Amino acid sequence: IVGWEGKTVIGTVGVNKRTNRQPSLIETARVIKDSGVENFVMYLHCQMRGEGFMGGWELDWMPKEFGVEDHIAFKPGQNEDRYFGRPNKAEVDVFSLPLPADKKEAEANLEKLGYIDILNLFDIYIDPAGAHGWGLPQCEAARCGVPIIMVDDGFARHEIFSDVVHMLAPTASEYWHTGAVLPLVSPKKMADAIMKMIDSEDMRRVYGAAGKAKFDKYKWQPTADYFAEKVVAADKFGAEMMAKLANRKVGKDVQDVEG
Repeated sequence: IVGWEGKTVIGTVGVNKRTNRQPSLIETARVIKDSGVENFVMYLHCQMRGEGFMGGWELDWMPKEFGVEDHIAFKPGQNEDRYFGRPNKAEVDVFSLPLPADKKEAEANLEKLGYIDILNLFDIYIDPAGAHGWGLPQCEAARCGVPIIMVDDGFARHEIFSDVVHMLAPTASEYWHTGAVLPLVSPKKMADAIMKMIDSEDMRRVYGAAGKAKFDKYKWQPTADYFAEKVVAADKFGAEMMAKLANRKVGKDVQDVEG
């Protein structure tokens, strides 16, 4: 549908900013190619040009400079929302899309896909970021059964993901402007991990199944129901407290009159 048939699709999702380290993935693609592996696509679901205050990158020239322009693909619709562009629900039935006759038609098909449909194109999810909060895109990829390779931050991601993803120990570190330590993994180490997972169907299956089993439990509805329950309880408590305060005032007024 998008011209990637028979290729290993290595994908990532994230805003184009310094901490997400998209250039390191373009360099990782070069290391993979130089190792003799040609049949792959590195898909970066981000804008080609990042925002300056976030330390974003000008990525558009890098694939050609690194000699991997045939292996790098970016989020379709570069003029759309910088985060995800398309809604989670596809605007079209993916099975109704025609098989593309050329690269231009393949890119047009990719632009029609919803976010979850794009995640389901991935064979491997790679996360090179030096800092994350919860890591929602990784959770969503895991729920799609995609095996994940991730930098071990020794913090939130380690706590949430370490038992179900392939964690990479940092090879270096730098500092964010806030003073936070950003763990880094070299392109060579990421490339080695990716190639190992490409070569091992069992590894992909085990990590994919483990991630899906864990994050199938993470659903919005129980959280929404719990939050709504607490809001109702808080409102009821507030009303009761206001009534007590009103009664106390009334009682005081009566005492004052009787006095």
